[in-house]
Amino acid sequence: MSAPYPRPAPIGAHDARFWSFAAQGELRIQRCADCGVHRHPPRPLCAACGSTAVEWVAASGRGEIWARTVIHPPTLPAFTERTPYCAVVVRLDEGVFMVSTIVDRNPDDVVVAAPVELVLTEVERDLVLPLARVVDA
Repeated sequence: MSAPYPRPAPIGAHDARFWSFAAQGELRIQRCADCGVHRHPPRPLCAACGSTAVEWVAASGRGEIWARTVIHPPTLPAFTERTPYCAVVVRLDEGVFMVSTIVDRNPDDVVVAAPVELVLTEVERDLVLPLARVVDA
């Protein structure tokens, strides 16, 4: 049996809200209420206009692989039995980036620019993560 997943450590109100939405099955990202620019990871200021006005909006979950790497042992104990696996940076259609793991492909078959969908998945009791699935054209 694998060791438990390491838990994301919310470092402030913005991160806590992201994880709270995820636990409810909602993939949400911040959008500036003044200029409309999406942002992730959550943060208090808009990088485009400096506004602190924020709203949480549903993200499509669709995007493409922007970068990838295959993880091999040695690794953290929680991931030893899961290796090798493909970690990816996904550029969502909304323009923000999220780090995820491909769950439906051999890691060596995953390519940059492949279309993906992030699916909120309960990987352990009380731990929901956005995992990536390749979308076949």
